[in-house]
Amino acid sequence: MNSEPIQTATTGFISPNTLYYLGLYAVVIVVRYFKLKKLADPKVEWDWKPVFHVALEIVYTSSGLLILLLLGLNAYTAFIIIIYALLLIISSQIEFMEEKFSKNEVFYTHVGIIAIIAVMTIVYFEFVAKEIEQQHISASKAEAERLKTYRVLIPYDDQTLRGYVGQKAFGARQLVQIILVSSQNAVQAREKALGRFYEVVTPFKEVEDITKVVFILHDKITIELN
Repeated sequence: MNSEPIQTATTGFISPNTLYYLGLYAVVIVVRYFKLKKLADPKVEWDWKPVFHVALEIVYTSSGLLILLLLGLNAYTAFIIIIYALLLIISSQIEFMEEKFSKNEVFYTHVGIIAIIAVMTIVYFEFVAKEIEQQHISASKAEAERLKTYRVLIPYDDQTLRGYVGQKAFGARQLVQIILVSSQNAVQAREKALGRFYEVVTPFKEVEDITKVVFILHDKITIELN
């Protein structure tokens, strides 16, 4: 059973993602229970311990958690991969070599791996993911506080309009495009606005190359705090 990583949430008593993954693990165990119960011989005393021999399936099911761990804790990528690989190897070997171990050794190995996965799930979604999200929120707020909103007034000459009206009638009139930008300073605001100018301005007549008929009057650009 495989699962895709889903977004973390920080509201409520317990994270919905914690319940989601723990629910998936429970489903694996329940399916195992009914499968063994169906195959059980009614004449033989029921042994409930094999119901928990699902470590390998639980490790597979937690692959979505692995992706989230790698994305959220990329500084620990090597460590996370090693731990997951060890759990995968141990769970797969205990599955195929049960006859070489005692029943209790097999049982406690499966339960131990399941417990490790469950604890990692709870710790990640209830503590780590929320801390990562809080750091992202704090970083976004700090970035927003550093930025200021500027009004950049860019005068320009539209040759298509000048040609339509006539040079004499149009005279020394200028057109102005106002662009609002967020930036740390006026110099950056000017550069951002110039970069967007030809995306927002529209010439009087449609042409193939706007830069050949619309000319920015760079020396007359003004910048104001909004």
